[in-house]
Amino acid sequence: MKGKILATLLAVATTSILSAAAPPSANTVSRPHEYYVLIDQEGYAEAGGGWARVAAGGFGAKSQRKSCQPGAIASFTPRLAQGGRYRIIFWSGDADEDRTLRAVIKSEKTVQRPVVLAAGRGQWVDLGIYDFRQGTIGSLSIQGSGRGCVRASAAKFVRAA
Repeated sequence: MKGKILATLLAVATTSILSAAAPPSANTVSRPHEYYVLIDQEGYAEAGGGWARVAAGGFGAKSQRKSCQPGAIASFTPRLAQGGRYRIIFWSGDADEDRTLRAVIKSEKTVQRPVVLAAGRGQWVDLGIYDFRQGTIGSLSIQGSGRGCVRASAAKFVRAA
């Protein structure tokens, strides 16, 4: 009986450790109040033409998506468990050219702002803090401005204190 209980406890502990080490997936909370939206998963969408997979440069050493056509848009829509103020952070992805993008944040208000990215290694780009409602009402859209390509990999929405 003791051996069976010990084996069950060991199995539960091992499963918990492995689950905690898993990388974030779409709209999961990897830390309290931190939501990731990744390409090819729930909450990610593309509009416009020319989208293709680029083998490297995405968040977490994964691939990224790229379009060099005017009007291309990558959208990230989190499923927030609760409303409030969230910091939006966008993974810029590796690029061989400078890019000027337009970020459109739909939350309590729609905000548009330019984002200028230098060529080089991928990095997180802080887009600021915005008010969001619970659910999938708010989003981040990244659009090309006619200079360079749109690259998409990940966005995270972190609850602001």
